[in-house]
Amino acid sequence: MLNENKGLPENREKIKEIKSQIYSLASYNSNKIMLQNIDINDNLNRFRCVTKIVKRWAKNHFIYNGQFGFFNGATLNVLVIKLVLLYFDSSIIYLLEKFFQTYSEWDWDYQVKLEELSQKTMSWTVDDEIKAKNGFLLKYVARSAEEKIYLQRHFDILMVVLMPGYPEQNCAFNVNYSTKQIIQREFNEANNLIMNAKNMNGGYEEFINFWKNWLDGTKFLKKYNHFLLILCFVSKNDLKEAENYCRFVESRIRLELIFSIELNQRKIKYTHSTDKEKCLPNEIKRKFGGYYIQHWWVELKQTIK
Repeated sequence: MLNENKGLPENREKIKEIKSQIYSLASYNSNKIMLQNIDINDNLNRFRCVTKIVKRWAKNHFIYNGQFGFFNGATLNVLVIKLVLLYFDSSIIYLLEKFFQTYSEWDWDYQVKLEELSQKTMSWTVDDEIKAKNGFLLKYVARSAEEKIYLQRHFDILMVVLMPGYPEQNCAFNVNYSTKQIIQREFNEANNLIMNAKNMNGGYEEFINFWKNWLDGTKFLKKYNHFLLILCFVSKNDLKEAENYCRFVESRIRLELIFSIELNQRKIKYTHSTDKEKCLPNEIKRKFGGYYIQHWWVELKQTIK
């Protein structure tokens, strides 16, 4: 068993590197296992079709970005395959209906997984995830007890979607308290819309328009009332360096929103960030036109009293 907490520092770094390589290979292997599980009759085609639709829904409703604490491709693949295996030989429409019904009602205290592994070494455990998440809190150890309690809710085990194969990994690791609320809201809204669509009396064209409008979603800036605009602007002299710097800024957004915005502004219920909204005020374009610019919109959802 590889234990990175023991041995000389150089050995610990080597073990970390080996474990990282193992997890990367496990991610690749999990895709093969998922395909093997559904490559029966026409289930593979159903899986591909349902996955494409679900990913389009997630992207257009701004909950598809693992770095920001939302779904990624691996998470949606597992969620879809779980339903394809449960309702094999079902129609695509029925699978979509069951997808949103199942996960809008899912008790997230329970894991979503495809199989039970006998080999547990290096696989996901509750204790390991709590330890990893608490690592993010170490530099905030000087904060008050009240603030620590508030922060802790973001780093509890909130959503577990285990990739098949060994070692198991939680592909929903980045989901936090705020993003989970947004995901659940979108699941509930989708499920309600689909249930209402079943009672539609219109014709084929009306049915098609309903699905198209629902999948296309609403523009991000029309979903909410209050926003932050995060700008990264760098000289165009070295484009590669500018892109790398803005990628670093993007990698910090999820945690900084928790530590710098939600923690200090208790009137904010949650924040919702996206890189998919391309709208940029003309004043910004004029002022920073000579720079490499990347931007992100952040919605501020206020608490209701």
